[in-house]
Amino acid sequence: MDTLLVIRQNYSNFTPVEKKIADYIFKVEDQILGKSAQEVAKALGTSTAALVRFSRKLGYDGFSQLKQKLSATYAFHADDKKYYEEVSDAETPRSLKNKLKVRINHMVETTNDALA
Repeated sequence: MDTLLVIRQNYSNFTPVEKKIADYIFKVEDQILGKSAQEVAKALGTSTAALVRFSRKLGYDGFSQLKQKLSATYAFHADDKKYYEEVSDAETPRSLKNKLKVRINHMVETTNDALA
């Protein structure tokens, strides 16, 4: 499952602290992979427990598993992180195609997980 897309889709349902964590993930991108829960919590002015709750809300066992899933997502889309942004008026056909591809793949994976 595409972790960044899951975060983007659920963003409006997050608490203010969860939104702060999500914003941080989108801001620092793959730099989060080298940080501990304590380092991230300190940077955000929150607790490690909040990071664990956020991770569990997304369906992961904890912050470590969230980082593993983010690592897989970053590896898969290393060429362009803009696939997770909403469509704008200035999109090229190639960009639209790539964004659609990411979301369709995510939908298929989500449906497959639900049916398993």
